[in-house]
Amino acid sequence: MILFCVLSCGLYFKKALFVQRRRLKFVMFCLSSNPGERRMRYLVGDVDEYDRNVQAIFEICEDCSLKEDKSKWKRLPRPSSLFVHLDDAPFCGRQTYKMWRASFDLTSAPFQKTDLNRPKKLHFLPLETFNIGNAKVGNQTFVQYICGFLKIFFSGLKVNFNDQFQVENIKPTERRHPVTERRQFLVTDFYDRLHRVTGIPRTDYILGLTWTDLYPSKDLNFVLGEASDQHKSGVFSFGRFEPQTFHRDLALDEDAELQLDGDIIWKMLRVATHETCHLFRLKHCVFFSCSMNASSSVTEAISQPLFLCPVCLRKLQKFLGFDIFKRYQRLLELCELLQGEYPSQNMESGITWLRQCLDFLSSMSVNS
Repeated sequence: MILFCVLSCGLYFKKALFVQRRRLKFVMFCLSSNPGERRMRYLVGDVDEYDRNVQAIFEICEDCSLKEDKSKWKRLPRPSSLFVHLDDAPFCGRQTYKMWRASFDLTSAPFQKTDLNRPKKLHFLPLETFNIGNAKVGNQTFVQYICGFLKIFFSGLKVNFNDQFQVENIKPTERRHPVTERRQFLVTDFYDRLHRVTGIPRTDYILGLTWTDLYPSKDLNFVLGEASDQHKSGVFSFGRFEPQTFHRDLALDEDAELQLDGDIIWKMLRVATHETCHLFRLKHCVFFSCSMNASSSVTEAISQPLFLCPVCLRKLQKFLGFDIFKRYQRLLELCELLQGEYPSQNMESGITWLRQCLDFLSSMSVNS
């Protein structure tokens, strides 16, 4: 009993000290005379733990335009800025770094580790046969390349490739789309069934890939992919027959071989990384032009960046603990490999951006 009381008191004082420190930080934050610094700390929290060059990436948040910001203080856009902020980020749908982090504390049991502190593993499951011939990137099959890209994009995450399961095991609801007349799977049927059917631990994450198109609900047409952070599972598809751009006279047969090109692969990488970020509780981004922006069509999704803005990067780095500079270096190598074999304008722009980002980080290291 005495031991229990001592432990309880110790926990109480530890928590009180933590709260006191948070209050002090908040007071210092409010007293800051620099609106840009207040804006940055609001969006990405305290970044003092990072090296100076990485802090400079997060400081770009000072330029972000918030709807409630009535200050006349406006920093002119930096000519070397790597990120394009969106005008007047709205209240609705906003998720700052602190909001994201709080979501783990609110859903964890007392005195237990949150998902932030546990080892993290993603299972990548191709769930159908993909009629894409002998398409390879380097010495890897196309699907293996996607898995390898996920390993680098989510550095620090253990990614397991497993092609032992088929969609027939999942038994999702099917329909024929009224316009395309092509088969579709109901994406929400995958959420709970992926863990239940495969026997993969529910503490692990799952991302499935289908050849067949997906739809989100009876009333909606089509979706490239969706993920549920609650179920820790998601699925995406090749998205071959989007109703908005479907032309019956030009459409391939449902079982015809798909000729991969750089644009198709870019789309697949965009969707795979976007949905995996959702698994880690990142919501759609309203602050910058970012890989986590919402999209209402395939055309819009493809036009968005492959890489994360400072706010979303802060969340993912905290979740996985990777070295930001080394991650960008390895991403550049993978993107250059793909561009050499399946070129696309989107990937060329992505490579240019990665080089500029690495140059920026290197220059800040020299100047610090």
